[in-house]
Amino acid sequence: QNTFVYDKTNKKLIYTTNVSDESFVVVETYKKGTDVVLECVNHGEYTVLLTTENTNYVLSYSSKITVNKRDIEVKAVSQVLTYGETVKTLDYETTNTLDAEPLTFDLVSNYQPVYGNYVISIVQATSQTDAEKELFANYNITFTSGTITVNKKLVYVIPDEKQTKVYGEADENITYRVSGLLDGDTLSGSLSRVQGENIGYYDITIGSLSNGN
Repeated sequence: QNTFVYDKTNKKLIYTTNVSDESFVVVETYKKGTDVVLECVNHGEYTVLLTTENTNYVLSYSSKITVNKRDIEVKAVSQVLTYGETVKTLDYETTNTLDAEPLTFDLVSNYQPVYGNYVISIVQATSQTDAEKELFANYNITFTSGTITVNKKLVYVIPDEKQTKVYGEADENITYRVSGLLDGDTLSGSLSRVQGENIGYYDITIGSLSNGN
């Protein structure tokens, strides 16, 4: 009955007496360790001493109040991008936290602006005041990483029209135009065609033409 979960509220020992004398006043003293405290709010075990200054009565009672840590989850917000798009500011979401609690976390990632999957890691902020450290001590924190996914960008390769050769001659390079390629990026390799040397029409294929993004 005297065990609670941290919720920012002051915890008090609940008790009753069988004394109807109005001059009988119970004095409550709360201690955390050896320190006398005014409130039982933060995580920890508190000793509660009940005494009275009324000399007509003898009262000496000791009990405990336990405030357990609050379980919360902090989850990095994942992002899905297409190559060439700008990554958004890293962010996180919290579950089961209390309103207006100034809990801050650091987000780091191995993100690079190329195709691939990159981890977003989340940790307790490294630079904290004593008050912030005391606040964090009230929580059992589960950290859940996120992911930045950079998908490949779609580009269009359009072979130039009327590409021909004379029977018996070697193939020339197949020329083409590209739509959708980002400035500064290039394609490596070359287009190819269906095999065959007889007179006729042959489909052009992607061959070795590529760009990893």
